[in-house]
Amino acid sequence: MKELILWQFVQTELEAKNNVVLASVLSHQKGSPGKQGFKMIVSSSGKAYGSIGGGVMEKNFVEYCASNFSKGKSIFELKTLHHKTNTEFEKSGLICSGSETIYLHTFKEKDLSLISKICKAYEKPSNNYLSFKKGKIQILKKPDFNENYFFEISEEDNEWEYFEKAGYKYFAHIFGAGHVGFELSKILYGLDFHITVFDERQNFPFLENNFYANQKINVSYNKSGKFVVDSNYSYNFVVTSGYISDKESIKQIINKKSRYIGLMGTERKIKKIFNECVKEGVDKTLLKKIKAPIGMDIGSATPEEIAVSVAAEVVKIKNENI
Repeated sequence: MKELILWQFVQTELEAKNNVVLASVLSHQKGSPGKQGFKMIVSSSGKAYGSIGGGVMEKNFVEYCASNFSKGKSIFELKTLHHKTNTEFEKSGLICSGSETIYLHTFKEKDLSLISKICKAYEKPSNNYLSFKKGKIQILKKPDFNENYFFEISEEDNEWEYFEKAGYKYFAHIFGAGHVGFELSKILYGLDFHITVFDERQNFPFLENNFYANQKINVSYNKSGKFVVDSNYSYNFVVTSGYISDKESIKQIINKKSRYIGLMGTERKIKKIFNECVKEGVDKTLLKKIKAPIGMDIGSATPEEIAVSVAAEVVKIKNENI
């Protein structure tokens, strides 16, 4: 997980008695290359990790940190950078349009205890959140909202606060551990999804050897629902080996909250599954939220190509309105 690697990088640098500066994007306008949640670390050792959008903006950030390191200064700043040349406000050096609000925060060796707690919060799904205020970052239990990110700033006094879910922010449930399920796991792993793969076949090698999955559950599909995260950040993929197991999987998830449900199959197979679901008590209107057949139409044929088409569809949905 990229976020965990970033915080582990901070931990390693602090243990080596280096100071580090975190740049975290708290909000952005459309068109900005840096999106809410993006982070970059610069260490007094000269090392860096992560990204806030690339280009000359990051070059300037590295140089700004180096200058402050040399003066022994700590940085606790909130700034909004504008990605255009014809503006009276602070410019990022980029010209791609939009803007991003970034918080800069210095960590020193004395902060190792906090960084250790942050790393632990990112190691597995939890209800912990990162809380940012000027000069203070801490781990808190879940606030009174269900979003992955929250940023608010007062126009009167510029007081601000930011919350970000610590750990995995998106959850993939793959029903069927076969060729497509395996290839889909591989891609979603790179996109920082928490991945759970279900299959009811005993000693099935594609389930046992799926090293991309966070959880591998050998269970009957008609009992898999209790393992599914009921969340608007859940993405469900039904790619089992037969239409009956597809149907049972759909019945387990159709009444749960989710951002996406995809079903692999031909139009004839999909129609049969939907008809039987309705006969067995599934609300017909709920079936409309299923993307079937699954994935973008790119003429995919192999498991690898199908996985690419599905992942592209998921990224498009996940990033809508960003």
